[in-house]
Amino acid sequence: MNFTQYDRVYLYSYELPNDALGQLYHQNANAIKHTLQIRNSSILAHGLRPVSNTDYNQNLSKVIIPFIQNGIAAVIPPHSQQPVQFPSSLST
Repeated sequence: MNFTQYDRVYLYSYELPNDALGQLYHQNANAIKHTLQIRNSSILAHGLRPVSNTDYNQNLSKVIIPFIQNGIAAVIPPHSQQPVQFPSSLST
């Protein structure tokens, strides 16, 4: 699956009601695309250019890492205050 196909998947999910990950991607799509272009032209992927400290600090660490962290937080519910407790009896 190439990047354009991934982009379509996120954009389709954005159109679904209450899809937090699609909303998050839509808010950050341009920054994510720019950052992935830097990565794809680097020696880490398809290109010959090393990722500079500036590229890492301004793009990778400030775009991709927060997107992943916020994406995980968006799809995994926060822990409840009370742990799950099994009933002590079957009567209601």
